Amino acid sequence: MREQHTSATIGRLRRTLAAALGLLVGTGALVLPAAPAAADVVPQSRICSSLADDAATPVFGKAFTQLYTPAAPGTDLGLDTKASAFPPTTGTYATATSAFYSSYAPGGYGDSTVYRGELAIGAQNITDASDSTVTITLPYAQRLQFTVGGLDAPSTVDVTASGPGGVVVPSGAARSADAGSATAAAVGNVLRVGPSTAYANNGDADPQKAVDVWFDRPVTSITLHQYGDGPGNDGGYIITPALGCQSGTVSASDATATATDVTTDGAGGASVTYEVPVATTVTNTSGTDDMQLLPAVRSDLAARVQALGGTLDGIASSGTGACALPADAATSGLLTASTAALAPGSACTQTATATVTLPLDADPRSITTTSTLASSTDDTASRTKGTASAAITFPGVRAGLTVDAAGTTEALPSRVVERRFTVTSTGPDPAGRATVRLDAPNGFPASACSVSGVEPRPTCAELLSGDAVTLGTVPAGATRTVLLRGTIPSGTPAGTAYPVTATVASPADPTGPHDAGSTLRVVPLNAPVFTSPASGATTTDATPVIRGAQAVEGAVVTVFQGPTAMCTATADSGGYWSCVPSPRFAYGPVNLTASQSYGGITSGPAALGFTVRQPSVPPTTQPGGSAPVPGTPSGPANGGSTPSGGSGGSGTSGGSGNTSGAIGPASPSTPATPATPPSDDGAAGGSGSAGPAGPGGSGAGGGDASGALPMDLRFGTQRIMPGTAADMRGTLGPNASGATVAITFSARMSTGMVYRNVDVEVDEQPVDCSVATTTFSCLIPLDPGEQADVAIRVFADAVNAPDTAVQQIQVASNRSSQANAMTVTTAVAKGETEASQLADQSTTFNVTEFPGAMVPLLAMLLFALAATVAGRRATGGSPTAPVATGPPPGADPPGGTTASSPIRPDDQSGSNR
Repeated sequence: MREQHTSATIGRLRRTLAAALGLLVGTGALVLPAAPAAADVVPQSRICSSLADDAATPVFGKAFTQLYTPAAPGTDLGLDTKASAFPPTTGTYATATSAFYSSYAPGGYGDSTVYRGELAIGAQNITDASDSTVTITLPYAQRLQFTVGGLDAPSTVDVTASGPGGVVVPSGAARSADAGSATAAAVGNVLRVGPSTAYANNGDADPQKAVDVWFDRPVTSITLHQYGDGPGNDGGYIITPALGCQSGTVSASDATATATDVTTDGAGGASVTYEVPVATTVTNTSGTDDMQLLPAVRSDLAARVQALGGTLDGIASSGTGACALPADAATSGLLTASTAALAPGSACTQTATATVTLPLDADPRSITTTSTLASSTDDTASRTKGTASAAITFPGVRAGLTVDAAGTTEALPSRVVERRFTVTSTGPDPAGRATVRLDAPNGFPASACSVSGVEPRPTCAELLSGDAVTLGTVPAGATRTVLLRGTIPSGTPAGTAYPVTATVASPADPTGPHDAGSTLRVVPLNAPVFTSPASGATTTDATPVIRGAQAVEGAVVTVFQGPTAMCTATADSGGYWSCVPSPRFAYGPVNLTASQSYGGITSGPAALGFTVRQPSVPPTTQPGGSAPVPGTPSGPANGGSTPSGGSGGSGTSGGSGNTSGAIGPASPSTPATPATPPSDDGAAGGSGSAGPAGPGGSGAGGGDASGALPMDLRFGTQRIMPGTAADMRGTLGPNASGATVAITFSARMSTGMVYRNVDVEVDEQPVDCSVATTTFSCLIPLDPGEQADVAIRVFADAVNAPDTAVQQIQVASNRSSQANAMTVTTAVAKGETEASQLADQSTTFNVTEFPGAMVPLLAMLLFALAATVAGRRATGGSPTAPVATGPPPGADPPGGTTASSPIRPDDQSGSNR
């Protein structure tokens, strides 16, 4: 190769390379020469004969720069190893008196039927006595082969090598047996490649100028000694890329992606982020004496994802060594580009996680990826070693959400209220990135807030800020409950409204967002209701108990007479209240109002009017005592009752007491009233309720030490309406016996009537009572002077109630003289009937003297006898007999229920029988 013919020589060298090597770049086919004459071609030796044609791999490549001047000793050859399966491979000039050059760029040599090469190195301007040496060091011991081509006289190349076991003698064969072709012969440990002499001017593509060189044992370094050994001044050679015997396989695993996030872009489009497990295994299938494998595995995952409209956002792996993941894997597609060797017969597995984003409605939702094991990261020069496919499925993310509102809608100030929103994921897939946003324009009075299934739980300030609060990922069928609880501020005006709306959304729910709301309103405080005294009633009690209902539990009810507060009460759990006015009411009309206060607000007033009159003075009695006019009730009015008195004393024994032994007839204009409690200056007549006159005197009261225990029970209504309840209240006692007694208080009620409850207290201490449907029984201990306060609630059945309710009430005591009983009849009707008129009677008698079964008959006989005697006196009887005044016989005072005291059958001394 003469210097003046450098360009032509290079051109010839290129053509020679295009014809000299059977290395297929890209497809990697190492082919034999294409059918030259048998006498002209020496068959190429195949050191990798057990492998496929594409198993051979370039080991080193071209020099980076062209050197047209001799290189100084020690200069680095600078081989381009990006097409290599190895780390950077060095080549060093030992001596250089001729110029080396880099030869060929990729492409342009595919038409050769002799050999093909690229990225080769070579030398030119070989002249007489020229000499240069270059040593190429390999990173790993390996068997390999290459071709020295384009040899021109006077150039000669000696090839030597060394390996782990020492010197390795190269083997070689000329590609042509024609006379004058290049030759290869072993000279000791050297393979001497002689130049072609007969074809000096036939071009560089001739097989006569090419010699194959190979090593049967692994080598670690190769030395090329080039010199001119004959006359002439033109010569050179080219060394094609060395071929190693790499081989390997790759496998990949199918995978199902996991959705980790769902987002919405500014245009409203939803996308899903997935994590994809990627598992790749590489195996070096080379024999034990073959070359190491540095795997380069490329995946088309990014391209497949892009075809679905998505992106490969990143790949992460903690793998090291031969299966390490390169930093640019997401953009380059390389799963491995290792610089660490994989020993023959060994394998490694790379486990990585790819992050992929796909549109919510991507279709299809599965891809098949291909992973390719190659000999190099350079697509032009690498050789494919194996491929593997893997199917990746991306589950759909389609969800639905609903929200329901519940909680308090009406409340008073100071009441605890709550608002509850239930969010449900209806599926079929989890609702990722679900959120709830509360709109409470008037500031719902929440002091405690919670969201189930969310940690950390948001505060009330966060929930009521108007911003979306995360609910996380809500699995299909699961719920999240948002709870607001608080108290309406005291004094909040009625009509104040607290609307709250909850809006839920998830990018996985294409039908959303969804909302639900309700409004809490502050209601006004109603006026309480008076239940006793009855409106329009007349009473002689100047301090009657004021009772009422329909108040708020815990409300303070205040009763006013004009501007003066007469008493206050706190409503119980049933809304009932009662209080005793102070000071006393003046005689005459009484007009009251009552209002309740609760939560800083006060209701309007309820009104009540009744009359307080002075008690009637008992009429003067004739000697020997007096008795009620027949038909005149001797018990208290308005449904009360008076138990029978004890046995009478002398005519004067009860005269000076404040309560006489008998009550005179009522004035026609006023109803009968209960006896006035005795004063401290009363005589021996006693302080109990009045009974019938005793023989020869006024009769002792029922409260004496030996008499029956007084019973004073009153209904607060004249009649009981079906389907309603009425209260009967009063007292038992006091115990005048001077000793502690045990009282059994019991009663029986007509069918169709029900005892709701019976409350008995002694000195404000409750007494246990056993209450059945139509009966009750109470055991009451009474100390001397004590009395029991009684409250009995009676209910009339709406359908089966009788026209007249009859109660048989009894008192039994461990002192037999205290036994007492009464029959109370009460009308149960909407209008006046004969039954209701008859029901306005009650009878009280001492059960120690009369059997209970004889009471009604005896009462009728005694009333008839009294009427007969009174009639005779009026028509000519004793001139000294006073004329009775008062209502006609049998007339009742106003009121629905009356308890009367019969004349006792053993009373033979009175003049009124």
